[in-house]
Amino acid sequence: MKTNITSIVVFSLSLCFASLNFAHDGHVHKAPLIACKSLSKGELCSYIVSKDKVFKGTCQLFDTELMCVRNQPIEYLSPLENKQLGEYKDKSSWR
Repeated sequence: MKTNITSIVVFSLSLCFASLNFAHDGHVHKAPLIACKSLSKGELCSYIVSKDKVFKGTCQLFDTELMCVRNQPIEYLSPLENKQLGEYKDKSSWR
């Protein structure tokens, strides 16, 4: 019985550490790469995610590719619903 529990724990831990490795496999979206395709390192860039979020930043070199790295707040193209706006105001008053 102890052997089974030990092997289950070891297997579970190995899955956890293996999944952490996948986090650094690469960028999920191609948009940051496309945004810098015709630009140089350090130039301003931007790209849209999910049709309503604009990410703005500068082109940075990673390995051999330029990628747009966000260094400004996310801009939302669609206005927030009244419910969302109310929640934001409530949270900002906690300070």
